[in-house]
Amino acid sequence: MLDDFENDATQSRETSSSSRSDSGSSNKDEDCDSLGDCILSGILEGMFEGVFNGVLEGVMLAGELSTDRMRTIPNDEALIPRKIGESLIPIARVSTYFHKATGNVSAKAVRVEIGYGAIAFQLRQTVYDESNPKDKMTLTQVHALYRMSLGNYVVMNWGLGTFELSGNEKHKTLSITFPIHVQVNSNWGWEVKPNYANFNGSTVWDVEAGLLFTKKHFSVDLGYRRLSSPEQIIHGPYVGASLFY
Repeated sequence: MLDDFENDATQSRETSSSSRSDSGSSNKDEDCDSLGDCILSGILEGMFEGVFNGVLEGVMLAGELSTDRMRTIPNDEALIPRKIGESLIPIARVSTYFHKATGNVSAKAVRVEIGYGAIAFQLRQTVYDESNPKDKMTLTQVHALYRMSLGNYVVMNWGLGTFELSGNEKHKTLSITFPIHVQVNSNWGWEVKPNYANFNGSTVWDVEAGLLFTKKHFSVDLGYRRLSSPEQIIHGPYVGASLFY
């Protein structure tokens, strides 16, 4: 199964679209055909620019809130100072778990996140083992994260980095991730961690969804992980633990 996944995930599916884009662009006219078209185009451009600017301002504000929560007394009176050991916007987090996947495949994973306020760096490595036939595959994902606090109990991250798949050969590409972590109360929380990569036109999604039961600096993690390429899926539950600072 691991060989099948590696071959499918790294199979070249890129096709040349230059001829189609050229033919499409030749039919486009940058100038307005009429006064009405110009007015409509201006309105749409203004709306798009307004939405974009609004989203950008929201992203910057959410990042500032992450940094503000690190202060003993936040500037925003509505914010609660982050406690040492809290699962949201950790200064340091180390997680490890065992993953029982499809068929004869199992995996062990470790994840390390280090940061302060809005900025963090994350390393995640997963070693997949197949018992019959005997095989191994390693995933290494490294991301720089921008952590956005949506209030005191929700954090959404945007991350850009690399995704390396090492099996019979090594394959490396750019990767994006956008995890979200919700703290329901002082003990319970949940998180979803999607990771997207593309190897030569083959899309790979690596998605984790799990519950955390947290006590002081420690949590027990229960969840499900789904690793998919265009025609192959490796999935199953996981159980592990995390330490927060």
